[in-house]
Amino acid sequence: MNSNKSTNLLLRGAALLLVAASLVASAPLRAAEVAGRVLIAIGDVKIVRGAQALPAQRGTEILSGDTVELGKQSNAQVLFTDNGIVALRPDTTFKVSEYSYKDQRQGAIQRAFFSLVKGGIRTVTGVIGHLHHENYKVDTPSATIGIRGTNYTLVQ
Repeated sequence: MNSNKSTNLLLRGAALLLVAASLVASAPLRAAEVAGRVLIAIGDVKIVRGAQALPAQRGTEILSGDTVELGKQSNAQVLFTDNGIVALRPDTTFKVSEYSYKDQRQGAIQRAFFSLVKGGIRTVTGVIGHLHHENYKVDTPSATIGIRGTNYTLVQ
């Protein structure tokens, strides 16, 4: 009976270690703020997150740091948590460079920094673009664009 108790304790300890290790390993993935969600994904649309390329579909989360890649004859729309919306044209690569909106305490920095690597977007800025002009920008290989709370189209 003593050996059964020892075996059970060892198995429980091993199980706890496995759970703890999986929580630690997934901590960086959970630490990134959800920036938005895919509203529409037509054709070849994927989310590149680190070394992973995830197929995008309605409801797929977009995290700060993610890149959205569209193939030819593909379209997508992303709704950000500040109610901004971005419509992505075919053959576009769009990176959410830095996004922070969740923490809305007074004095907390809210940012929406994007990068249009290639392709084109049409967007209506959300709360960040309307209220925090200096904290909203879209970088392109040839220019940096700061928009002041409106809608616009950008093709690279």
